[in-house]
Amino acid sequence: MDIKEICNAGGDILDLVADAINRNDFSGLSSNISKKVSQIVEQVKEEAGKGTYGDPVHQYGRTAYTRKGQAGYRSIHHGKETSRYSDIYTKPDSKQAPDRYQPKTRNDTMSGSVITTKPAGRISGPFQLAWGILATSGFGITALVMIIMMAVSGGVVYTILAAVFSGLTLLGITDIIRGSRKISLIKRFHHYTKLIGSRSYIGIGELASHTSRSRADVVRDLKKMMKKHMFLQGRLDQGQTTFILTGEAWQQYLQAEQERKNREKEQLERKQEQARQQQEDVRGCDREAERILKDGNAYIRMVSECKDKIRKEEMSAKLRRLEGIMRRIFEHVERHPQSAEDLHKFMDYYLPTTTKLLHAYIDLDRQEISGEHISATKREIEDTLDIINEAFENLLDSMFEDTAWDISSDISVMKTMMAQEGLTGDKDFHVNLKKKKESCP
Repeated sequence: MDIKEICNAGGDILDLVADAINRNDFSGLSSNISKKVSQIVEQVKEEAGKGTYGDPVHQYGRTAYTRKGQAGYRSIHHGKETSRYSDIYTKPDSKQAPDRYQPKTRNDTMSGSVITTKPAGRISGPFQLAWGILATSGFGITALVMIIMMAVSGGVVYTILAAVFSGLTLLGITDIIRGSRKISLIKRFHHYTKLIGSRSYIGIGELASHTSRSRADVVRDLKKMMKKHMFLQGRLDQGQTTFILTGEAWQQYLQAEQERKNREKEQLERKQEQARQQQEDVRGCDREAERILKDGNAYIRMVSECKDKIRKEEMSAKLRRLEGIMRRIFEHVERHPQSAEDLHKFMDYYLPTTTKLLHAYIDLDRQEISGEHISATKREIEDTLDIINEAFENLLDSMFEDTAWDISSDISVMKTMMAQEGLTGDKDFHVNLKKKKESCP
């Protein structure tokens, strides 16, 4: 029995109602409608038992499944006009049972412990749809007739009957919707199982592309099917990008996920260790810089004291120059603690040696007798102090090398951008740029 036959049954019910109205005799209307409905229900039960309502090529299947989905599936299979489920259902030969179609054994799909062979709704869906169509057509027409009679002759009886049959009509519409959804879900279940084949997992994107449905719709379908135990061991991965059918594949997935989390944890720990080490290095630089600044200030005070003790103006001027250079060096270290690492030899050898020379000069300068050796030694120290000042100035200049390089790069980039915008007087650049533009097709 197809939808057309069910609708014809609804017409028969309408004839019974019309005949009762014409005869103004409603005594047998209820029993006649009940007999007709019972007759249709028995036929639906008989066909549902044979499996024709579960047949993917049944009329309900064709109407419930979208044409868009059929077109998408056929385009994938090079325009073949065969049924989407021709490899699942096949026509029997003359020796087989008289059913129109019978399921054949599916060697390419997993069943039993993985995919159910009797999905929920394969019988109740068509039965609910058929009953909904019968109820909607029969009760709806009856309700319409009762409303007309109520409008024509009035009466409480017609009002009550109109309300009752209208409520039953709404229930019938609800059954049509629920039955159609069950049938559609069964159709998509068979389609999904065909696409899955013998695989233990499949990507959601593959199912979506082959059924012309969105990923969200496919995920929603699979969740409903798992809830109805159509896929007995089915699970979705954490990102809902893969559908896993077997427990073994699920365990492999969990193991892979655990390994991935372990790798991510190790990478995070390495990054945290590197960050901690960098912080330690920064703190180490800060501590080193603090030590150098402390010792450097002591050396500066020592040079200032030596300057006050030396009577010769030329020598005092050299010491003032040395003091200024040293102050600028340590000021740079205070602003850039990382530069402290470049001053080990300066702090461990040059400054101690300079201090030793200055103290020797002061001792010699205090002598009342200025002999040849004393005078020669003092002159040698004075000449050496010129070399020390020059060397310390070069050290200070080298500490600004990175800064000078960055500034030079910024200036070069700015000049190039200004020339490209025509903001400078670089004629050669403009000529070359014009030629380049003219040469472009």
